[in-house]
Parts: sequence; structure tokens; C-alpha cells
Amino acid sequence: MKIIVMTGLLVCATGAHAMPITYEVMRTITGEAGTGTVVGTITTDGTVGMLDMASITAWDIIVTFPSGETGALFGDTMGGAVNSGWFGMGIIADSGHLSWGGTDTFSLAGIPGGYDAHWAFVNFRDELCGEDLVYSITAERVDTFGDCHGPEIFAFASPTITPEPAMLALLGLGLAGIGWVRWCTRRQMAAVI
Repeated sequence: MKIIVMTGLLVCATGAHAMPITYEVMRTITGEAGTGTVVGTITTDGTVGMLDMASITAWDIIVTFPSGETGALFGDTMGGAVNSGWFGMGIIADSGHLSWGGTDTFSLAGIPGGYDAHWAFVNFRDELCGEDLVYSITAERVDTFGDCHGPEIFAFASPTITPEPAMLALLGLGLAGIGWVRWCTRRQMAAVI
């Protein structure tokens, strides 16, 4: 019985998988062309450390350009990217924020297969480096090229951590099992005395 209880506790301790984390993005980009904003959310699968394309599970971003034009950047990797233009990424995640490392390119685009609007952190061999916001229909562009450094924190977590019902059930079974084993042990000891 002790083996069953210990196995239940082990499953409970190791069976948890990373919970999705939603990060809030609120950026103001000021360049020679004026000021643009990037506001919305990026959701990851809970991976901590360097992210790959599969780690980003959804995004919903609104970009605004100096002229007042807006564009929507949204999608998810599960159902296919609705709007995406990912390159080398270089995005680092922890439970509190997302940051760009300053070495690769990370980009979200507004139209499948096109770039009517996009927001990016760019590093092309240190020749073109910084944050970029482009609306290609009107040729509006706001960028901070030349201002390349890393890491650049660009999103903060807004976690709503809710334990999964299965995890709570396993924990309850494990604790009930421990109580049952202790009760049986005390009962056996009382019978011996």
C-alpha cells in the first residue's frame, strides 16, 4: 500500500505540466516618423527559457501608426497561423515577462502571406537593428533602428493560475492514502500491544 501512495504522490509532483501564460504587451515606439503603439496579448504554452515557434500558442495585438491607422495581428499555432511572420525569434520567457535577446529577429505580421502591418524586433547582422512597426499600404514606418541592445523586456505576465481538477484529485488521493496508511499502521501497533 505504501508503494501505491508513494506512486500517487510522485505522479502528483511530476505529472504537472506547464500552464499557459498570457503576457500583456503595451509598447510605444517613437522614431523619426512619429509615434506608434503596440497593445495586446501573447500567450505561450508555459515554456520557460528560449522560445521556439511552437511555444507561442496565440497572439492578439493591435498596432496604431502615427496617422491613426490601425492593424490587427492575431493568430494561434494550433489552428495554423492566421497572421504571423516569425523569423529567428530570440524570445526569452519566464513566469514574469517576455524579453527579446537582441540577437535574432522576432516578428508578427498582419495578413497571411503578406505584410500589410507588422511589428518586429530586428537584428540583421547588426546592420539593421531595433524595433520596427510598418504599415505597408500607406508606407508608414516607425522604427528605432540603431538602438540595438538586449535583453529588451516587452511583455509582462498576467497569470491566472488555476490548478487542474485532475491534479487536485491526484493530490487528494495521495493525501487520503497517506492518512489511510498511518491509520493502518497505528491500528496494527495497537493490536500488537
